[in-house]
Amino acid sequence: MTASGPAYEIGQQVLRRGGRVVLDRQATLDIAGAEHIPASGPCVIVARHYHNLLDGCALYAATGRSLHILVGLDWAGTGLLRRVMEKLSRMVAWPIILRPDALDREAAAPKRKSEARRLLRAATRDGVDLLAAGKVVVMFPEGYPVVDPHAKTQRASPEGVVPFQPGVVRLVRIAERRLGREIPLVPVGFAYEQRDDGRWEIAMRIGPPLSREGLESDTELLRVLESQVAALSGIPVPARTRVASEQNVSR
Repeated sequence: MTASGPAYEIGQQVLRRGGRVVLDRQATLDIAGAEHIPASGPCVIVARHYHNLLDGCALYAATGRSLHILVGLDWAGTGLLRRVMEKLSRMVAWPIILRPDALDREAAAPKRKSEARRLLRAATRDGVDLLAAGKVVVMFPEGYPVVDPHAKTQRASPEGVVPFQPGVVRLVRIAERRLGREIPLVPVGFAYEQRDDGRWEIAMRIGPPLSREGLESDTELLRVLESQVAALSGIPVPARTRVASEQNVSR
């Protein structure tokens, strides 16, 4: 995956400026903690997923850096829309996946799940390459946003934090092994409130970077990330993550 060249630069600028237009029309955004996103070098932004469109727009507004969002395209089907979205995603170096659980109800599920496995391997490789090139990768480990008109599979919990999928810590582990250095993980929380006129009030809270230093396993790191994102979103920390969070703080 190439994160350079005129088409890439133009595409990233279009995303940034387009996101600003969308936010101006649909939302009021309050950002705190933007200084925690590193000004250079590789990092992974680990964010709550509330809105299928506005989350990404808000993240672009928080930093001047190009972003590379791991994007699920299972909602786009297999026809022209999927091909167009895939081409656009590749132009701006956004890794592509198909969420396997979103394919369960499809008649062609076995074939599509094989494609999902292939794309997941490619997305992992692309994500590691982006981090090795000093880029910012954005992941939403819940998998699904609260607000998403395209979703075929809805979140089990409409408001709280859904248990994080482990792909984010696997990606970081592989990238750290390749680079020989720790990669900061920046937790981001979102709190949304919709006004009577339909506009959203968005509070985005960005926490200090985390690392796996002092943590015993990928599972513990995942739970600490989940706990931090929940806290930054103003959501009670899920009981299953409290122990890991408290152990991390005690260190």
